[in-house]
Amino acid sequence: MTAKEYPSLRQFWRDIMWRGEVTDELELDVCATFAAAGDAHATYLLATAYATGRGGVLSEDVAARLMVRAMRMGHHDAFMWVRFARKSGRMR
Repeated sequence: MTAKEYPSLRQFWRDIMWRGEVTDELELDVCATFAAAGDAHATYLLATAYATGRGGVLSEDVAARLMVRAMRMGHHDAFMWVRFARKSGRMR
């Protein structure tokens, strides 16, 4: 099972959640696949994973770049994250 077999992120999550097969590594792989295809929500989820260190990765710089990309795609939560990060000094 790969993310490329599914037409949307929502259908992929619905299928694997039903089976209980979610791991941090799988989440990162799926989000990266759909983010590369231009999915704003997947980009936001990938940025959140980098910001929190899920899956063994922790990078504020990568998270900030991904959040800005998700914000430009129109994801509201990414806009709020970027706004907070700029006001708090975590991001320039």
